[in-house]
Amino acid sequence: MEWIVLGVVLWILLMGLIYWWLLPAMGRRVMGDGPSAILWFLNWLYVRWFHRLKASGTEIIPGTLTPGPLVIISNHQSPIDPLLIQSQCIFKIRWLMAEEFMIPAADFVWKLGEVIPVARDGTDTAGLRTALRHLRKNGVIGIFPEGGIKTPRGSVHPFLEGAGAMIAKTNARVLLTI
Repeated sequence: MEWIVLGVVLWILLMGLIYWWLLPAMGRRVMGDGPSAILWFLNWLYVRWFHRLKASGTEIIPGTLTPGPLVIISNHQSPIDPLLIQSQCIFKIRWLMAEEFMIPAADFVWKLGEVIPVARDGTDTAGLRTALRHLRKNGVIGIFPEGGIKTPRGSVHPFLEGAGAMIAKTNARVLLTI
């Protein structure tokens, strides 16, 4: 069993490296070079094969590595929403996330994804300031303005304050995904 797992991991890494080398040769880059491209490819494989994602309307997504300043706004249906959205974008998205859900055991994930922790009680504006700085440097921010996964799923719930202010202060373009 261990050999099978090792074989699968090596196959995925090999495919990621091939993908990383083939894309520049084809004149297309994904999320820069190196580890970011490999991680993007692994995420793409994960959502395509495991979740069988079939996206529509993707022609409105900018096809450049630096489309910012851009704010991606989406309703929140599942904990894997950021992975699903990122798999369709060739640029890196820095997601805002409620700090109470950022468990310490997954710190490497938060650091790797450059996730921006936010205090939902409004007592700390450090997350908003970080997001504004990123947007002013032509970055991309992803936000779920409903404030979490709401029920019933499949409907859009009222937005919390913050997303509109961030857009107004930076004149960022908005990409709305549902």
